[in-house]
Amino acid sequence: MKLQDLYDSAFGIGLVLWLAKIVPPALGYKLGTVLANIISSKKRSESVRAVRANQWIVSEKRKTAQELDQLAARVFRFSSRGIYDFYHTLSNPQKTLNIVDLDEKIKYYFNENDQ
Repeated sequence: MKLQDLYDSAFGIGLVLWLAKIVPPALGYKLGTVLANIISSKKRSESVRAVRANQWIVSEKRKTAQELDQLAARVFRFSSRGIYDFYHTLSNPQKTLNIVDLDEKIKYYFNENDQ
């Protein structure tokens, strides 16, 4: 079984959901960083190759292999933090709103559609 198969599986998602609910943010972010670094180190992984290709195109094909490795790791770290925040606050919408800074135009849109 590939690592990607595990984290794309119902078991993997369930495990992440459960951990995010019970683990405090400081530990959750550290654990996410460790997992992101492990995932991003798998250079033959489809996910990592896709992120590296995307970053190469966005950089107008100017980044070196080493720079792409660093960018891919950064993308996975940011993603892990977002996933943790989402799952950690999933059962508490107000907590989610407290960590999200919404633009005034978005707030106006939501307020208009609530009426």
